[in-house]
Amino acid sequence: MKYISTKEMSREEWIDKRHESIGASEAGCFFGLNPWKTLVELYYEKIGETEGIPDNMNMRLGREIEPIIKKLFEEDTGLKVVNDNKIRVDPIHPFITTNLDGMVVGEKVPIEYKMMGVWDGEIPDYYFSQIQHQMMVTQSPYCYFVVLKVAQPRLLSIQKYNRDEQFITDLREREIKFWNENVLKRVPPEPEEVRDMKLLNPKSDDGSSTDLEDKDPVFDSIKHYIDMRNEIKGLKKKMDTLKLNVMSWMGDNESAMYLDRKIISWKSTKDYLEFDETGFSKDFPDIYKKYTRNKAGHRRFLIKDIIYEKK
Repeated sequence: MKYISTKEMSREEWIDKRHESIGASEAGCFFGLNPWKTLVELYYEKIGETEGIPDNMNMRLGREIEPIIKKLFEEDTGLKVVNDNKIRVDPIHPFITTNLDGMVVGEKVPIEYKMMGVWDGEIPDYYFSQIQHQMMVTQSPYCYFVVLKVAQPRLLSIQKYNRDEQFITDLREREIKFWNENVLKRVPPEPEEVRDMKLLNPKSDDGSSTDLEDKDPVFDSIKHYIDMRNEIKGLKKKMDTLKLNVMSWMGDNESAMYLDRKIISWKSTKDYLEFDETGFSKDFPDIYKKYTRNKAGHRRFLIKDIIYEKK
């Protein structure tokens, strides 16, 4: 199997290398299963126009906890796991790759570590697509999925998941199409969520306008949007009235209990210091100017109420 060693790579070099292919953590994008990234966002990452999700505390904690999960797995099972330190390359399509948390010695199958507060034993769809991608690239018949449950009595859950040939066939087809038809041809995929439009149409043409007629297909969407917005406004008003009743009943109490369980909280926050930007800019204009920068503008979406005949 082809692979690229990551042993001497810095994290920045590893991230740059990931932009050149489709990895396992991105597999969920092809089914709308990735909670953090859409297919359009993935596209703009792959063509180098966006950076993707920045490294954060959860990611760092996940990396730090991996050796602990590995040790617990080995103690529970008697199996040995080796760190992979490779970007494994699909034998058929080199733009499909995977990074593994480890490989189980002897069985030569991938192992994936996760940390969750509470887990019911059902693998989330996003992680299912991730391990299927791993098995696709490594041509493995199964893999281990190991969860450290930090808020449950039994800390470790060890599951084995088999290769799903039908899912893998579908996944491979979608990844090939995305790479060949979108990435290489610089044609973005169809939008899936509102936030995709910030990438697809980031700026408006000054002074431009388009005419709308009743017969336009989009007119139904506009009418339904206005109707739903008015319904939400009505519900919000009713909720505010109910909220006022409850707050009036509570008075100065911080919480309300029902059957020995706190169901309402109305707690005062602590006082905090606030930076006086206006005062600072007046007293120290030169320093203020030195540390201010232009921020890119964005498009503001608004549909005004219109009068139309309801059917």
